[in-house]
Amino acid sequence: MKKTSNLSQYELLKKTWLKRHKAAKVELHKKHKEALEFVIDKFPAKEHLASTAVGALMLTSVLPSSIALGAIASAPKEIERDEVAVKSVISLEEMIDRLSGRIERAIQMTFRDFAGTSAVNKREVVVSFLAMLELFKRGLVLVEQEQTFGEIAIAYNGNAKTPKF
Repeated sequence: MKKTSNLSQYELLKKTWLKRHKAAKVELHKKHKEALEFVIDKFPAKEHLASTAVGALMLTSVLPSSIALGAIASAPKEIERDEVAVKSVISLEEMIDRLSGRIERAIQMTFRDFAGTSAVNKREVVVSFLAMLELFKRGLVLVEQEQTFGEIAIAYNGNAKTPKF
């Protein structure tokens, strides 16, 4: 008797699974059909016929899903373009020229006076500092800082000209 009950449980499970599988299959087909109709409505296709010669046989049929895929592939793609503000970038050579010109006219100034008035961003402050260090390395300016993180005094010490790299 156990064999019959096990068999009937198996049959019951099989029938339940088949019903669920069939329901899922029907639901999937319905969703596919809705998606296909949406794509066809959204992207009306021009008449597309695929004609491919295979030996002596001429194929002139196209599956609806192929039409949908073709419509999706040929759909216009919108490209979003961000507006970007272009900022001028100052080179180290330009900053050396600017610093040497200003220090020749002023004879002495602070780094804050030099970088603070024209610096609009951190990069420009860094480039100004590197230019000051380069002029110091060449011996064209004297630099003094009395305390850590204190004011940097820059004094003209000669003829400052920018070499061409």
